[in-house]
Amino acid sequence: MNKILYIDDDRKLGEVAKSILETFGYQVIIVDNNDELETILWDEFRLIIIDWMFPGGAMAVCEQARLKGFSKKVMVVSSRDIGNTQRLSLDQQGITFLSKPFSAISLPDAVEKSFK
Repeated sequence: MNKILYIDDDRKLGEVAKSILETFGYQVIIVDNNDELETILWDEFRLIIIDWMFPGGAMAVCEQARLKGFSKKVMVVSSRDIGNTQRLSLDQQGITFLSKPFSAISLPDAVEKSFK
């Protein structure tokens, strides 16, 4: 199963990510608001990609997903420098980080690496 949940309040960027990843054979579902998160069946996805600045907080959404049984990979994307301490914390939690803007090469490459 190569189904990815892309969570970002910037719907246009979500569509770009979806287009890139679908060319590599991934199925991508985009969520751009907290109301939509309530309807997600988390265990359907192999990977969650979430914007660091998503309303309510990326880590809060990840915690919500974990409480609902999601136990697979998470990738955080951000246009902001989150700093070495925060990156180390993400690494320790098994969360991948990717800087925005990402490219048609860096996004699928990061997704592949997160699956290994």
